[in-house]
Amino acid sequence: MRPDEDQSRQQLSRSGPATIQPISRDVAPAPSAGPTFSEFTRPDQPVAAPSPEPTPPPTSPDPYERPATPPPAPQPQPLAPPTPPVMPAPEPLQPQTPAAPVVPPANPIYPQPQSTVPPVFSATPAAQPPHKESADASLIVLQWLTYAFWGWAVLSLSTLTTMVLSSFITKADTGSFTPYAIAAVLVLLPIAFGCDYFYSKKEPEKKTGPENIVMIIHAVIFALCAIGSLILAVFFLVQIFTSSSADNSGAQVGLYSSLIIAVYYVLTFLRTLNPAKLPWIQRSYKFIMLITIGIIAILGVVGPVAAERSTRNDRLIDDGLPRLTNTINDYAEDNKKLPASLSDVKTTGEAQKLIDDNLVQYKAVDTGQISATQATGANRSLSARGSSAFRYELCVTYKEKSRSYDKYNSTSRYSDSEGYTEYINSSAHPAGNVCYKLKAVVYDSSIN
Repeated sequence: MRPDEDQSRQQLSRSGPATIQPISRDVAPAPSAGPTFSEFTRPDQPVAAPSPEPTPPPTSPDPYERPATPPPAPQPQPLAPPTPPVMPAPEPLQPQTPAAPVVPPANPIYPQPQSTVPPVFSATPAAQPPHKESADASLIVLQWLTYAFWGWAVLSLSTLTTMVLSSFITKADTGSFTPYAIAAVLVLLPIAFGCDYFYSKKEPEKKTGPENIVMIIHAVIFALCAIGSLILAVFFLVQIFTSSSADNSGAQVGLYSSLIIAVYYVLTFLRTLNPAKLPWIQRSYKFIMLITIGIIAILGVVGPVAAERSTRNDRLIDDGLPRLTNTINDYAEDNKKLPASLSDVKTTGEAQKLIDDNLVQYKAVDTGQISATQATGANRSLSARGSSAFRYELCVTYKEKSRSYDKYNSTSRYSDSEGYTEYINSSAHPAGNVCYKLKAVVYDSSIN
């Protein structure tokens, strides 16, 4: 026995009995001809995991088990030199073709296996439909108020412009209504200016939906007003050239007013549309209207309102004298004589204000009855019928002459030879001190 064999046997005896491990060979299962369990499951249902196989309990080694016969020691084999591995030549890469999508069968009874092709995601997002924002209700209300208040302001400004031109050209008495037009303009202008200021900050460049409808409604109204003003201007122009009257001041006022009003409405029409080609209209319209209204309002105060204030006593005299004359005649009828002074008569309204403000002077000419021999003209017939007349004068001072003074004669056709009349005509008078010759006729009821 060789020494190396004896040494190997000693090592085996010292290590104890050897345990022979069974050799397990993994045998691949045969391929199944039919579909697997996962293929019969629906895609939308979860697949149940297979139950795990039971593991046997661990066994403890038996101390009384006899050791197996040790196998013979392997014989040492001479080691061969290692051979270098041969690497196969790399094959050229072929382009991969995308897998065709799985088409589901026509018969949906048996569920089909799910496709293993991963979904393809695009780098660019899909186009979404345009989102249309709803119009702001508060912005629409502000838009409507802006257009409406500008329309009312332009209407009041047009009325005031006509009154101012009439006052300066024709000397018409427009002062009684001019203060109301000035008040309307001064109230509407700040409101329209403020609404336009806040609406301009949020006004869209291109209006759509309800905002477009509101704009179209007001734009049509302003356009029609501008066209109507131009038609009136042409009408007054034709009247000036075809009229046979020497005084065409009224037609001139109509012509100038119509042209100016047409300009007002054209500017308002452009502000309503707010075209992109005219960006200045949105910023400048407010200041144009502010300057225009300021100029027209100042002219209205200097012209019609100042004239109204300076001639208010003249209008008071024109309105109060007829009432005062009737009061004196009633006094003479009841008392058969004239009053000694105006304090003896009882009257109200403008007539009483004339007396209180000492704007009229009273003078009794005849203190007694006019005799038949003294009666002339209209008094002759009155005396023949047993009637009498008492003559007196009322003197007033006018600051300006009336417009109708040059057209109409203030002398009544009922005047007698000395110029005394029963009816007073104060509508046509010159400027300065004017005395009206009047008479109070008293009829004798006892004589038929």
